[in-house]
Amino acid sequence: MKIKPLYRGIVGTFLMLILGSMYAWSYFKVSLGGAYPAWSQTQLTLNFTILMICFCLGGLLAGSVLGRMRKQAQVCLAALLVGGGFLGVSLLPEAPGPALVQLYLCYGVLTGLGTGIAYNAVLASIQPWFPQAAGLISGVLLMGMGFGSLLLGSLASAALKVLSLSVTFRLFGLGTLALLLVCAPVIRPPRPDELPGQAENGPAAPEIRSYRTAEMLRRPTFWLYFIWNIMLSAGGDAGHQFRLLHLFVLRAERRHWPGGVRV
Repeated sequence: MKIKPLYRGIVGTFLMLILGSMYAWSYFKVSLGGAYPAWSQTQLTLNFTILMICFCLGGLLAGSVLGRMRKQAQVCLAALLVGGGFLGVSLLPEAPGPALVQLYLCYGVLTGLGTGIAYNAVLASIQPWFPQAAGLISGVLLMGMGFGSLLLGSLASAALKVLSLSVTFRLFGLGTLALLLVCAPVIRPPRPDELPGQAENGPAAPEIRSYRTAEMLRRPTFWLYFIWNIMLSAGGDAGHQFRLLHLFVLRAERRHWPGGVRV
């Protein structure tokens, strides 16, 4: 069945919204601290640090080690990791020590890796469907993840008022698993014959160049992004800073390569 690029963009944005569930940690943190008073704030904060590290590693894995996998398969793998991570937290033991280790492994490692893998797969698959609006669709996708952190965070807060902590995590796990698996078949890059051709007497579709890793590391805009992102992340919410910086670097890079860049 042929699916229009617009619908793929909508599904991709919806998936990014679901992936924003990892930022619901700020709500879960309070409830977990109440359930396990022996945990210090430092120990709870460390979980989010592990989450963000694994999120970055997941994106790196999706673009390198898992690069030979189809994007649909990457999203399915991410569904198992994210859903399994939430379900693992719903089964925390009563003992504070083992429970803390399980929290780090499930919410920090599994959910972080899965979110990073799916994040990379969605961006890399949906953006090529819009060759003449790459910056716009990237902004829409990233906006979806930003709204997801707000909406799902509010949903988590409301659920925790009427449901137990374990039931809330179980619902998040099953819901994330199901939604990612259902939407996975739509997430794939276009084949060459599916890209919109040049309209008669119209502008040509912009050229997109793919850089190898070594070439990317020689680009000044990569290091501008890398260093600036570290500085901004050190002073605020890394997720929101990343969204703004992503769009800035995309515009800066186009001055060097007008047709756009995909790495």
